[in-house]
Amino acid sequence: MSKEIADKICLVILAAGQGTRMKVSTPKPLIPIMNRPMLDYVLDTCLDFRRHKVKNALISLVVGHQSEVMKAYVDQHYHSENLHITMQQKQLGTADAVKSFLAQCPDVMSYKYIFILSGDVPMVSLEHLEKIYSEISSRHLKAVVATVITENPTGYGRIQLHSTGLSIVEEKDADAEVKKITSINTGLYVFETKYLKDCIEKISNNNKSHEFYLTDTFQSGREVGAVHFDHGEDLLGINTLEQLEQTSKRINRRNLLKLSAQGVRFWDFASTFIEPSVAIASGSVIYPNVIIEGQTKIAAGCSVGPFCHLKNVELAEDVQVKSHSMLEGCKIASRAEVGPFARLRPGADIGSKAKVGNFVEIKKSTIGPGAKVSHLSYVGDAIVGDNTNIGCGFITCNYDGVEKHVTKIGKNCFIGSDTQTIAPVEIGDNCFVASGSTINTPMPDGSFGISRGRQTTHLNMAKRFLKVKDKDKHKDA
Repeated sequence: MSKEIADKICLVILAAGQGTRMKVSTPKPLIPIMNRPMLDYVLDTCLDFRRHKVKNALISLVVGHQSEVMKAYVDQHYHSENLHITMQQKQLGTADAVKSFLAQCPDVMSYKYIFILSGDVPMVSLEHLEKIYSEISSRHLKAVVATVITENPTGYGRIQLHSTGLSIVEEKDADAEVKKITSINTGLYVFETKYLKDCIEKISNNNKSHEFYLTDTFQSGREVGAVHFDHGEDLLGINTLEQLEQTSKRINRRNLLKLSAQGVRFWDFASTFIEPSVAIASGSVIYPNVIIEGQTKIAAGCSVGPFCHLKNVELAEDVQVKSHSMLEGCKIASRAEVGPFARLRPGADIGSKAKVGNFVEIKKSTIGPGAKVSHLSYVGDAIVGDNTNIGCGFITCNYDGVEKHVTKIGKNCFIGSDTQTIAPVEIGDNCFVASGSTINTPMPDGSFGISRGRQTTHLNMAKRFLKVKDKDKHKDA
């Protein structure tokens, strides 16, 4: 990381547009990429810039379309970050949005430089900001734009080079020759504040869109420049749902590459989706068709089998999550096994060396170290002690129609198959519950419990109850 920047700087994110081409009702900057609004990615970069480069940097958000929704989101998720909100009353173009900011920021002239970012460019990075800042400060320019080259420049402003500098021509105003240019405007700029304020007042909407273009600040003969970036797709805005999907893939691949460099092994990048917030330690293995989300933390030596979905999960060392399992809001201690086809819901806490087997659902329950719930069971609002074995088809009847109740099962117990506990109920340590029992009263330590209807057997009576198809009755006729 290079040294801190001494200049006073402001970062302005334009997030006022309608995003009509997205064809969704959600404000465009709040449309999610991998479960996070695309605006979050831009804000993360700006906050990193303030945290690591300019301690007193002002971060401002220009809102307009569905402004109340935008403000409510920022207040809820970024209330402690001291963000400045600017209102653009009518969406009259990018220059009008910036003009709104300049008018609503009383001490704006105290900032030497103003960065302009777009709320729909989620892959903008700290390195992008550093590079364009270096260009404007070292060359003493008035404005710098970030540019990329793309094979399909349709829809983007073109960078037109002149002997005395450069200009930016918007797509709708470009002639056939200009449209052949493949160097495009990314919408990422840095301006000297005084230059920006002087230019904004003079920009007109005399163009085919009848909008006020911020790009009109770049004209031949002015002290303006450009910084070209490779990997141009990182700086392209999102205007369609197809572009949203493509950007999601790029962000995902960036996450996987980062984790892979840290020692995490993936069987198949193409079918694995991991959010940037997920932490995975070296030595873990992720199989194909896995989705991992939220604040998930996976320690060293774990394996996550194919077709698993994890969200807000903590896995300790050497945990095995077998195929087709869904885990959310749970904790799993070291060397435990989960799955295949298991579901762990919020509040599940699985002890070390415990086993949760196929078609088992656990919710808001603690499974002690070494305990086993191996087959076809539901455990809800329960505490299961160390080394207890739960047989196939076990159910905690935890809900009485109004409230949830707790089942407690002690250590070293054997709970037979097809058993139900009617909560609230407690079974002590070292107990044995016979298969097919319904337990609704407490069992003290070391006790044996059985609750079955008495079996009676009647010889030669089965034929009364065995049903035979009509056609079978007449086979011997």
